[in-house]
Amino acid sequence: MKYFFNLAIIILLAGCINQKSIKTSDTLSADTVKESEVLLVNLSKDILKTISSRNYKALAGYVHPVLGLRFTPYSYVDIKKDRKLTAVQLMNITQPKKKFLWGEYDGSGEPINMTIGEYFNRFVYDADFLTKGEVTVNKVIQRGNTTNNVKEAYPDCEFTEFMIPVIDPQYEGADWRALRLVFKKENDKIYLIGIIHNEFTI
Repeated sequence: MKYFFNLAIIILLAGCINQKSIKTSDTLSADTVKESEVLLVNLSKDILKTISSRNYKALAGYVHPVLGLRFTPYSYVDIKKDRKLTAVQLMNITQPKKKFLWGEYDGSGEPINMTIGEYFNRFVYDADFLTKGEVTVNKVIQRGNTTNNVKEAYPDCEFTEFMIPVIDPQYEGADWRALRLVFKKENDKIYLIGIIHNEFTI
């Protein structure tokens, strides 16, 4: 009887130790996730600083050397039509007045022909995302009537979103703006591969 009693105690203690180990492991996993998200947010803020100052050369330093950087004017990513620029192209912008085709205007379908400066002013940093944006990581929230396909267009990638729900109170939120930065990790380095702009559309 004493033998079975001692055996029961050993089994009970072992179960407690295993439960404690699982909880500790879960905590470490959660901490790791949190740290990776903080890293991504801080990286995104550094990138927004270069974007807000139109420092294309500094922006090029974050861009994937092979995949380049895709610019999407509205929420839906068109992997065939959206304009892509390589890191080299960004670094060597010597003709700021040269116009590119960046996609199509929502609703009218008219081509978006703009210089890089005009495009950044209208479809990248058209609001103070750095100081007023509410930041989320890898969180998809459907807004407006434009399909959000970031996860399908960029599989196995991560993204941050800077959202400003209201810019001018008189429009009651119909002027909201959002900016997503898409990242791909490769060889222990995180590269910027996509900038997706989003806004209220009818």
